[in-house]
Amino acid sequence: MTNITEGALTFHFAVTATTNFLGRTFPLRFEFFQKGRDFLQNEGWFKKGVGTLKSIREVEAPKSLFNPAMQQTIVDWRFHDEASGAEANIYTWTNQFTPQMDDPVLQDKFKVRIEQARRHNQGGK
Repeated sequence: MTNITEGALTFHFAVTATTNFLGRTFPLRFEFFQKGRDFLQNEGWFKKGVGTLKSIREVEAPKSLFNPAMQQTIVDWRFHDEASGAEANIYTWTNQFTPQMDDPVLQDKFKVRIEQARRHNQGGK
C-alpha cells in the first residue's frame, strides 16, 4: 500500500512558548516529530527536535510557510470553546500562509466543529 490513511498523523509541529510584539505573536520555542511510514522501504525511522528563538531581526518576507501544491490538514489550537469542549479548529489548507483567526471561512468551520462537539456530548449523556 502506498497511500497514507486520511487523518494519519505524519508530522507534528507545535509552538510551546510565544511572545507578543506590536500586536504580532512570535514563537519562542517549538517542537516537531515525524514517524516513518510502514509502507516505505526504510520504515521505522523517527525524527524529532526542538528549537528556541535566539534573536529577532528584520528580514525579507518568507516565500511560503506551506507547500501550496499539497493539501495540509491543520489543527489550529488558537480556537477553543469551553462550553462544547471543542479544543481546536481542524481544516484543510492549500495556501502558503496561515489564515487570520477572524477569517470568515475559518469562523464558519469552527461553528460547525462546535455544533459537532455539542451533538457528540449530548449523545454521550
